[in-house]
Amino acid sequence: RVRLSHERLWAEVHGGRRAISTSRRNVGGFLPAAGLDVGYTGDRVVVDGSVAWSEDRLFVGGTGVTQDVGGLTGQLRATVRPNDTVLVGAHTSFTQGDTYAIGPTWADGVVEAQALGLFQASGWGSWSPSDPVRLDVDVLHQNVQSWSVGLVDESTDAIVRPRFTDVRAKLRLGPPKVGWLEPSVRYRVRPDRTEVRMQLRFDVNDLVVPGLYLRTRGAFDDIHGEGQAQDVGSRDRTFGAASLGWRKDGFDGSLGASYVQRGAKPVSSRTTTSTTSDDLMPFVLEADPIASARVFYSGKRWFSGLDVEKHLSQDEVRALLQIGVLTEVGW
Repeated sequence: RVRLSHERLWAEVHGGRRAISTSRRNVGGFLPAAGLDVGYTGDRVVVDGSVAWSEDRLFVGGTGVTQDVGGLTGQLRATVRPNDTVLVGAHTSFTQGDTYAIGPTWADGVVEAQALGLFQASGWGSWSPSDPVRLDVDVLHQNVQSWSVGLVDESTDAIVRPRFTDVRAKLRLGPPKVGWLEPSVRYRVRPDRTEVRMQLRFDVNDLVVPGLYLRTRGAFDDIHGEGQAQDVGSRDRTFGAASLGWRKDGFDGSLGASYVQRGAKPVSSRTTTSTTSDDLMPFVLEADPIASARVFYSGKRWFSGLDVEKHLSQDEVRALLQIGVLTEVGW
């Protein structure tokens, strides 16, 4: 990896090889990868772009047959702040070929690899005349072609194929240190339907006593099928989550309940740490009712925590125990 910079311009060239495919398998060899990153950082303008080439190895089920697939990936992003209250930006990216691990889930340990051709473009704007007020508007378009071992797979259900165009508006009211009220609306167009999501979040810090906090959110998706004037009532969805907790001097404890899409991780009830944005979630076929409890402590030298969640309609309990030591070594 080599990086060059001059005043506000910078460029970086990198290359290497890896011995594990993106489906998390040892390929018994090395797969080449190389790329270039460039950027400019100004007082009110930031621009950066990158392009990379990498090869991946797909495994065909349990047959042991493999196929090498190479792909080009690139992205370009720019943000402009014309004044202290306004921020606008745009981003576009493409992936010629990439491999995704489908699974494993708790009920199915099979990992299936697929390559996807993905294009995405987005633009956004933010206006904040003062700390208690912020308005965000963004537009996103995403198109993907599903692939399986290098061949087009047209049998993939359109429900799980992430092709859409949407517009979202979000308003946040309230000082962040005290809490905020955040209504939002999103209009999304998919190949077979349109979705209108209306969501409301309400968070409060230091509720009644110092350290006590409340986190709530609720959303309703109004689904219209293609060519249908009436709502597709059976596909409308309602989600919600709420938690009450206390945080002070490194300690954090909370109790909560949620009815949202379950995340693919050991403890999914901690929606605030979700690795996937709510607005980029795939179509939710069924939400899960979950009750959760969390206790966590972090000191200067160590931390420990326990998360427990219970599925309210199934005999399933999940627990996550964390114990760690914090250390720093310098030379």
